[in-house]
Formats: sequence, structure tokens, C-alpha cells
Amino acid sequence: MSASSQPTMASPGQPSDFEPADQRIRLSTLLAGAFLVLATLTAYWPAMQAGFIWDDEVYLTENPLIKAPNGLARIWFSTEPEIYYPLSFTSLWLEWRLWGPNPMGYHVTNILLHAANACLVWRVLKQWNVPGAWFAALIFALHPVNVSSVAWISERKNMLSLLFCLLAVRWYWKSGELSQSKWYLASIAAFLLALLSKTAVVMLPAVLLLSVWWRGGGIVSNRADWLRIAPFFLLSLVLGLVTIWFEHTHAAGAILRTVSLPQRITDAGCAAWFYLGKTLLPVRLSMIYPGFGIDPHSLVAYVPMLALLAFLGVCWQFRREWGKAVLVGFGSSLLLLLPVLGFVNVGFHSYSPVADHWQYAAMIGTIALFVAVIARLLARWPASLRIATVAVAVILLGAMSWSRCWVFQNGETLWRDTLAKNPKAWVAYHGLGRAAADQGRLDEAARHYHNALRLNPAFDRAHNSLGVVLSAQGKHEAAMQHFAEAIRCNPRLVEPYNNLGMEFLRRGDTSRARDHFSAALALRPTDANALNGMGATLLHSKPMEAIPYFERALKTKPYFAEAQSNLGAAFAALNRPAEAVRHYSEAVRLKPDDADAHNNLGVCFAQAGRLAEAVQHFQEALRLKPAYTAARQNLDLAQRQRAQEGGGQ
Repeated sequence: MSASSQPTMASPGQPSDFEPADQRIRLSTLLAGAFLVLATLTAYWPAMQAGFIWDDEVYLTENPLIKAPNGLARIWFSTEPEIYYPLSFTSLWLEWRLWGPNPMGYHVTNILLHAANACLVWRVLKQWNVPGAWFAALIFALHPVNVSSVAWISERKNMLSLLFCLLAVRWYWKSGELSQSKWYLASIAAFLLALLSKTAVVMLPAVLLLSVWWRGGGIVSNRADWLRIAPFFLLSLVLGLVTIWFEHTHAAGAILRTVSLPQRITDAGCAAWFYLGKTLLPVRLSMIYPGFGIDPHSLVAYVPMLALLAFLGVCWQFRREWGKAVLVGFGSSLLLLLPVLGFVNVGFHSYSPVADHWQYAAMIGTIALFVAVIARLLARWPASLRIATVAVAVILLGAMSWSRCWVFQNGETLWRDTLAKNPKAWVAYHGLGRAAADQGRLDEAARHYHNALRLNPAFDRAHNSLGVVLSAQGKHEAAMQHFAEAIRCNPRLVEPYNNLGMEFLRRGDTSRARDHFSAALALRPTDANALNGMGATLLHSKPMEAIPYFERALKTKPYFAEAQSNLGAAFAALNRPAEAVRHYSEAVRLKPDDADAHNNLGVCFAQAGRLAEAVQHFQEALRLKPAYTAARQNLDLAQRQRAQEGGGQ
């Protein structure tokens, strides 16, 4: 697989005899690219109808930074985000202004980005003179493992990071071929954007070194290549350290796993072969995979890693023959997987030792290697058989991806599929509980949370979620026990502090409530729920001191209806009716089904003599909550006053 010679060009004054051929080449290129896009859109059509799942609420639907007008500045220049992927969050911030809570727009964007990535894979592999480059791109476009990246809105970061990585690689080689610094600088800029989308691609500089070797240069001996790639390594180091800091200080309060070095080595060996297997045989795909169950004290546990090293060693011995292609193809996949093989702590490892979405960029090298071998074999076949092979691959992989997309329709379909393949996936039971709770099926949600805790008694989020359900069912003592247990399991998780604070506030114990809200704010000073809770502890005794807390909560979370309502109550207590009406009205606008906000707004209108508007809001409060005694009394009083005023006239 030697590099091809450069094509000859006609001199400026010489008439070109190749224009018709060039036009045919451009047309065939356009048609081939269009087929890649069309095949991708067809295979992922079911994903366009999908909803939000799992982390989509953290990254998008419940992310205050996405909804806030000043969210862009906070995404780029603060430590508020759960993880520092500012370019990915920026794309979601912009799209929220287009699609809002409608998931279809985000899914369409992901699919189009994936199609663009497939086209770039084709052009980069062709630039590297890899046989079967277009076929490899087609397999990448339709590979069912990629559904977990494309059909999951939160994995927008995978789409964007690979897009800019491929541009970086393409422009890097273009700068060398044309000896133009502008393409080199563009390559560095593209890699920076890739890291700002997701830093899992930090090993791209090492892949660039492999590509230098592939195209005839040296890896160690060529000093010029090292100097050219040095800025890429520097960017990887800086932004990699930023990500590690966020993982250890933020990560939504996640507890990173604590395992020994021998365990990491044995897991990494198993993971490397796992990813190779799923790339070549993508069956029984799952959101959460079971652990490898390997005892690091057993010598057998080291067989996968030793086998991997031995295989790479054999390839190196035959590097002047077939080994070079294997080392570049499979080696580039291993390098891109290195950050998630288990040597470095990643939050998702707490749930699963491996993940389909971690393969998105890494699988390209393995696919290219596999297809290059197939292309060499198919070159001897008749054209009809080659076309039939492509057709079979399109139909088979497309059907598998189409089917896999239906699993990602919603949280319930995703987690039921996961449990069918991995019955011990405790996080899947938690996901089912969340889906049931969102639909008001509280008893079912509680059962799922109990199952999650049966499998993992230290699962902090399941304790917190079960506490929320129990509180909604009126079982406040049991709820408080689970909130306290969630804090014991993970003292860095903010939500149970807030929930326990609200339970104490409900009891009238403002002192203990304040302690818990203070603890939440110590962990996350801009947490809107904690700020609102702290203000609520002061609302009745010191309304003036409560106001700044509500205002800070609204600065962080402008759509926070409860904070608006509480702010209205504070101004009402201070006898400032105009401001009270303004905030109660905003609370009703943000949350039209809040009976308390309607009742309180009605009281303000009644006190201002606007009885017709007061009656409307009291009636709406009763429509939402028919047993609302205070609203019933307020309505009767307002109607009597209206009748008296009418009689007096």
C-alpha cells in the first residue's frame, strides 16, 4: 500500500485534454458523497422521531446555562458547566433558540453532522491512499455501534470533536503537500475546536505521527515532524488537564471509581479486545455493559493484555511487510481509545467498563484496515460481485442501525433494552424509575429505585430519587432517610442537601433547613435550588434578606417559576404590590399549572381592587386543584365584593 505518485498537470499555456475526465471525476465524487449522506439519513430516520434520554436533561433540557441569555459567557468563561466542552454546549445553546424543547431539531443536526463526518472519513482515507476509502466511510456511516453517539443528543460532543479532528488531519497533510503555512495554522485551529468539543480526542497528535510513518516518514528520527506536531501535543496536554480537573471537581457529584493499577491493566486489556470485537461483529449492543469480572490476582487475568502486546510486537517484526498497515490502522484505534481504556478515571466507568459511544472516532482505523484487506481481495472479483458486496453491506448495516435507533426512542425503551442484555445494570433500573416518575407512576418508580439499590446499595442518586418519590407520596420520614443516605454515600452530591432542606422547611425547622441549603451552596455556589431554598428559610421572618437569594437564583436559572413566586411573596410581605404582581405574573407564565401562584396572584389583584382578574386566577387555581380550600375562600370573598360593588353602582 505504497503512496501513489502525484498526477501530472497541464502547463498554463497548454490546452487541457482532460477536462471531460475531470468533470466525470467531480460528478462521480459528488454522487458518491450524496450516496453517503442519503444512506446515513435513511438508516437514522427513526432517530429523528426520538425524544430525550438520560444525560440530555443535564446537558440540555434542565441545563440553566443553555436557557440563560448570558449562558454563552458562562459556558466559556466560568466553572459552572459540569464539564468543559464549551463548543458543544454552544451548539446546544444556539439550537435551543431554534428548537426549544422539541428534540427533533437536535436529532436532525446530529445525523447531518454524522453524515458530514462520514464524507470526511472518505476524503481523509483517500488522501492517505487507503484502498476502499469510500467503502470504509460507508461502513462507518452505517455502523450500528455509532447509534449510541448519533441518536443520543448529549453525544453532540462526539459529532463535533470528530468533525474538527478530521478537518485537522486533512489540513495538516494539505499544508505538507502544498507547503503553505495557512493550512498548517488551520489544522491547529481545527484541533483546538475538536478539543473544545470533547477532549477524548487528545491522542490525535500520536495518530498524526503514525500517519507520518504510514506515508513514508519516520516516527522518531524525523525531527521536523516532531516540531510540526508539537503544538498539537501541547493543546492536548492543556485541555486534557482541564478536563481531568472538571472530572474530579464537578462531574455532577459523581464518585469516580477507585481501583488498583493491576485492575486497570487487566480491564484495559479486555476493553481493547472488546472494542475490536464490537467493531467487527456489532451484535448485542448495550448502553451499559457488565464488568469483565476478572480477578487481578490471577495470572489468567493478564492474558488479554499480554496477547495484545504480543500481537503488536509481531506486527512490528513484520513492519516492512503487512505489519505496518496493521500497526497504523489498529494502532490508531488503540491510541484514540487510550483515554477510556481504564488507565485514567472517567465518570462513566462507575456504570460500565466500556461504552459504544467511546468508539465513535476510534473505530475508523480498524474499519479502514479491515476494508483495505477486503478491497484487495475484491479487486480480483467481477464488478457485479463488488457491487453486490457493497449492497449487502448497506442493507445489513443499515437495517441494524435502523433497528438500534428504535431502542433510543425514549428512556423507557433504552433501559428496558439494557436490562434485557445486562440484568445487573443498576443504573438502568434508575433510568426506568425516572421514566416512570416523569409520567406520574410513582409506585412503579419506587420499585425500580429499590431494584437499583438492591444491586448497588451505595447508589447515591437512587437514594435521592427514591426520596423524591416517597416525599411526593407523603412518606416524609422515609424520604428524609434516603436523602440522608444519599449524602452519606456521596457528600459531594448537591441534590439531596436541597431535598433534605426542603423537608425541614416543610416541618418549619428553618434552622436545619438553612444548614442543608448552606451545605449545597458550599458545593455549588450558583445552584438555583439551594439559593431559592435559602431564600425560603428567610421569607417569612426576614423578607428583605430573602430577596437577594431569589434574585441570584433567577440570575442562574431565569425560567425558575418557584423563585419568581417566592420573590412575589417577598415583595407582597414588604407591601410592594406592583412588584409582587409582576413576579407572580411571571411565575404563572412560566408554570401555568401552579395553583399556588394563581391563588397568590389573585390575592394581589384583589388587594389592588382588580377583582375581575382576581376571580379569574382563583378560578384557575381551583380548576388545577379542586380541593384548594384557601383559593375557594378567596374566590367567594372576591365574588361577594364584586357583587357589593355592582349593587352600590
